Amino acid sequence: MSTHRRKPLDVDARQVAADTAAETATWCGGRLYVVTDTAETPPAVSVWIEIPTLGGAQLENAYLGQWIIRAGDDVVVRSAAAFAAEYEPIDDEEPTA
Repeated sequence: MSTHRRKPLDVDARQVAADTAAETATWCGGRLYVVTDTAETPPAVSVWIEIPTLGGAQLENAYLGQWIIRAGDDVVVRSAAAFAAEYEPIDDEEPTA
């Protein structure tokens, strides 16, 4: 038996937030939904993005606080906890001499 490690893979990722949800939906090719339940006081607002995955064969919903991850043509959704466990930020800036 041998032990293996997953190869590093750089991905583009955005966390779903109310103030940037429309921009995030456009970025991932998804559709933004905002639903207000006026039966509650104060009215409850639900926000989510419906995202085509697996080449458009399936739809997945991303809710506030979740992360949308894009690697090539593949798009997946992860909870904040799962994202933090699997990914770390990459410093995009070039080192200065």
